[in-house]
Amino acid sequence: MPAARLSTSLAKGSEKHCREQLGKTLAWARSGHRENSEPMQLEQGLSVNMYLEDWSNGYANSRDYVMGLVQGTKHCGIGHYLLPDTLGLMSPAEVTASLDRYARELSGFTHSTFILTTTMAWLPRMSWRR
Repeated sequence: MPAARLSTSLAKGSEKHCREQLGKTLAWARSGHRENSEPMQLEQGLSVNMYLEDWSNGYANSRDYVMGLVQGTKHCGIGHYLLPDTLGLMSPAEVTASLDRYARELSGFTHSTFILTTTMAWLPRMSWRR
């Protein structure tokens, strides 16, 4: 059986990055991902995931933006939303709680829709808190 063909679409996971780095709005971000994911799926036969760069900052400081981006692209056939905390801003418990909130607040999503990643940089901080 041939390997699945997969593409990962990079999205600005915080309103600050979208606005300040790109000079764009949430509406632009949603429409751009809708326009790009459909041809990748239909014309090239790819499965598409979305990586939300700077997601942990977005979740902490512009949650409405993040929820709006995910909700606004859910009908695009995105297989998984990749929610990284590469800076280690959130504790593992906070990351887990965010997943529960997504599944609860975003209709049509389940826990398996989201893939969370946390940095190992947070773990040393845990050890000194004991």
